Amino acid sequence: MELYIDDSPVVIDDIARQTLESVLRHAQERFCTPDRMVVGIRHEGEEIPAGELAGTLQKPASTFSRLDVVTNTKDELVADAMDQASVALTQTEEACRRIADGLAEGKVAESMQALGNCLSVWQQIHEAITKSTQMLDMDSETTLINGEPIGEFANKPMGVLLRVKEALQTQDHVLLADTLKYEFCEVADLWRDVIARIEAEAKTVDEA
Repeated sequence: MELYIDDSPVVIDDIARQTLESVLRHAQERFCTPDRMVVGIRHEGEEIPAGELAGTLQKPASTFSRLDVVTNTKDELVADAMDQASVALTQTEEACRRIADGLAEGKVAESMQALGNCLSVWQQIHEAITKSTQMLDMDSETTLINGEPIGEFANKPMGVLLRVKEALQTQDHVLLADTLKYEFCEVADLWRDVIARIEAEAKTVDEA
């Protein structure tokens, strides 16, 4: 089996009786610095899907011809995640204004479909923030944003999102449009403050 880590070939001896998981663990310990994590594995150029990874790792390493392992540092992963979250936030903020205008014009079905997409993105942003703070070991109580613990600050947007949910449940399209048009900007600003704080923490880790 040919094994590459970040495009550099590496050699692991006596792989005939080892599982792929064992080989990769040895390779990571031997050739990667402690701050690097495996973020992707390709077999003959094709990414192994996350859902198939557990089963694939238990297969004999000798059954694979070429594997490419991609690694990254925690701070680089977080920085990339926050960049994506920032872009997604701007896009959904613009989408909210269009949805509000669509509701005012009576385009309910079209607006509801677009709002469903926004809700999915908001969930992804929230998960990215949560996972990033965990990866950087940021204490939710002692890490502050504008004098408030980041844990409480990051949860503030949930109040507005709950109002969106309530308006959806009661089919109050006027309230929904107003919430999206006038209150979501507050949510966006809060999340931007959290993202900026996480990015600053990731930069500190990178410079350490």
